[in-house]
Amino acid sequence: MAIILGVGGTKGGCGKSNTAVNTAAELLRQGFSVGILDADKKKSSANWGQSRAEFIAYLETGDMSEDNEFIDLDVIKDTFTNNQIIKLKEANLEKCEYKHSLGDIRDTIKAMAERNDFVIVDVGGGDTKEFRQTGGMADILITPFKPSTFDTDTIPELVDALDLALDSRPNLVIKSLVNEVPNGGNKGRGKKLINLLQQYPALSKTFSTQIKSRTAYIDSLDCGLGVVDTFDSKAKGEFSCLVHEILEVAKEIGKLA
Repeated sequence: MAIILGVGGTKGGCGKSNTAVNTAAELLRQGFSVGILDADKKKSSANWGQSRAEFIAYLETGDMSEDNEFIDLDVIKDTFTNNQIIKLKEANLEKCEYKHSLGDIRDTIKAMAERNDFVIVDVGGGDTKEFRQTGGMADILITPFKPSTFDTDTIPELVDALDLALDSRPNLVIKSLVNEVPNGGNKGRGKKLINLLQQYPALSKTFSTQIKSRTAYIDSLDCGLGVVDTFDSKAKGEFSCLVHEILEVAKEIGKLA
């Protein structure tokens, strides 16, 4: 049975989908089979999954299908050099299963878990039915936060929802992620956010890895890739470290050998 990762919170715009798809890309790179369930009206993760399938098809055949919804030659030429395209072809990128579903998502999670090593559920912002069901089924729930007042203002609402999940599933592992930290300006923002999160027991376990705000994340998404598939060494290092932490948690709870 798959390891189920939930990625969610009570606010949109904190980088949940970016976290979900880049986690998927690194797990795929390591040889795991991955399914992404997009439980958000915006369909960002599902669209990424389709973009990835279209881009991989182009790398394999050299042809651009007229049926493509997201990938075209202009996008590719704007994003990668010819030498980089050659390297991407040599990387033998893997596709992932992707679905979009709203409402009761429990059967979809179960079905995807039978076909994959990991299922990543990307849940839209808000204390929704999808968020609560993900909390009821996930092995690890990742809650991303940007170091901004707009994100931290939602913490009390999120804690209420997480406390309900923990009442019924005390073994649920919740890990907070400091996300989209600005490269310039106040370099202590990430530390201040961690100090704030540690005041709430449900959010006090934080990943050591902090994800910076980088254009590499935007560029890779356009082609259904993760930063680990591309050429920004700092961004690749960040997500490799984050997924290493996720895998260590999975080992600790007995879900991974």
